[in-house]
Amino acid sequence: MYSSSTRTPWTRCGPTPATRITREGPNKLAISAATPEDLLNSGDLTVESGGLAPLNALNELLDTFGYWFGLTTP
Repeated sequence: MYSSSTRTPWTRCGPTPATRITREGPNKLAISAATPEDLLNSGDLTVESGGLAPLNALNELLDTFGYWFGLTTP
């Protein structure tokens, strides 16, 4: 348990990010069909606190593969 006086890494970064996303939103992000800004503009994503920076940082960490890239081979 953390006490209220303990400084955790996420408290130093500002407010805790809070977002709401539709069921299709994470799928669009995973296959690079949309960016967080696209989802925000289309209404598939709403930001309640923290801004888009944390979601943009997570999105940049995702790998992208070509359509014909073989993830598994027999």
